[in-house]
Amino acid sequence: MNAEILNVLEQPIFDSAIVNFEKRTHDPYSSKNLNNNDEIHISIQQQDTYTAPYFSVLYIRGRLCRAADGMPSQTATLDRMGVLLLFSEIRYVMNAETVDKSRNPGLTALMKGYASFNQNECMSLENAGWSPDPHFFDANVFLNSESYPYDNLKIDFSKNFYVTLYDMYAQFQSSYYQKENEPYLTTYTFKHLAPLVVVDCSCQKEVLKNGAVDIRLEINTKQNIPKDTAAYCLIIHDKIIRYTPLTSLVRTY
Repeated sequence: MNAEILNVLEQPIFDSAIVNFEKRTHDPYSSKNLNNNDEIHISIQQQDTYTAPYFSVLYIRGRLCRAADGMPSQTATLDRMGVLLLFSEIRYVMNAETVDKSRNPGLTALMKGYASFNQNECMSLENAGWSPDPHFFDANVFLNSESYPYDNLKIDFSKNFYVTLYDMYAQFQSSYYQKENEPYLTTYTFKHLAPLVVVDCSCQKEVLKNGAVDIRLEINTKQNIPKDTAAYCLIIHDKIIRYTPLTSLVRTY
């Protein structure tokens, strides 16, 4: 039945699996004298509770000071996920088992945010922008010898030939979240702000599901890549985690 139509004959369903939900503050072991390459540990010593890290908020407070005299700046602002770019890696660990990890979380959040959110949800990312000059004309992801997408993209941004690339980006929400596509980027901002290459590899042959898979990304450009250019690839994959609070046993699959 259509989910938008109210079924008055259907029995109501009451979900009482969660009887209490609380938000608590947890401080790091050392909150002062943090320098480059230091690690910040936030420990939660409660074995009889389930935690919901997707509701968590990392609160950071500080001052932006001028390099010349060390005085607070009145005009400096943060953009491009400035706070998250302070971190090189963020890990979520349960009973000494790493269950989730993100390297370069600032870039990860920016790329995934552009693909995941719509205009209303992405208001907080208004300042998180890029101004690249794309010169690539083809991009492929290889799982062993299988190419995704199958055909060449034949991209030419100078002639506005990138409709296939934009469609791959716009289809991410329906493929990953199973919801209606509401892409944040328009075709114009996609080209000039964030020309992301989004490749859906979720439909795979059975042979790829039963063994180790080598992942290779190939990008072809019309011009030489400038010196000191950095390329980043965000891989999103499934991971099943089973946690038993009473025994603190954590298993990943």
